[in-house]
Amino acid sequence: TPENLRQNVDDFDWWRPVVLTRAAPPPDAPRSFDFQGLNGPSPALSDPASTPAKPEPGEEVRGGIAVALWLDEDLHRVAPDAGTRMEYMSRLEFDLSSALGAHPARVHVKDLLPGSVIVDVHIQPPPGRGSEAGRGSEGYPGEPADTRTPERLAAELSSMVIDPTSPLRDARTTRNARRAEIRGPVSLVPPLREAMAQAA
Repeated sequence: TPENLRQNVDDFDWWRPVVLTRAAPPPDAPRSFDFQGLNGPSPALSDPASTPAKPEPGEEVRGGIAVALWLDEDLHRVAPDAGTRMEYMSRLEFDLSSALGAHPARVHVKDLLPGSVIVDVHIQPPPGRGSEAGRGSEGYPGEPADTRTPERLAAELSSMVIDPTSPLRDARTTRNARRAEIRGPVSLVPPLREAMAQAA
């Protein structure tokens, strides 16, 4: 349940991909991304051959957490050209950060892929944690301190996807969020586009 997910998030020794689903995949979804409920992680994104599951001993993990987010939208309709694509990605960043109650600088939309719309989301650490720009800071100027880790924000986003009353449903870009997968540390997983190409 979402409550158990939040309760146990700090007890994980290492993040493994977490898959949550709100509805069955549409008929046009790629077969390699056809999840069977909560029975296991996506073979496409969680293939050990393409996605490192754990860092080497002593290796420092920097940066944030990568999340794949599925939206029941038509990519060619919401982002038909380069200009509207950038606007849509910016709006997604704002809507996702608003739903999480996080500073917009902590949520980066790196890419959009078809099927229907698959979003490559990177959730960044708060200032002073894994960020040179914010090292030593307690928060963003003019903002209350938010010490939630990228892992916790990713877990909260995944919980919101399966909650029909979550703030995601209030925003135009995220109201049709259907599924989410926590892929792992940004420094250890390939870009989503590359992972999908490897799985094809």
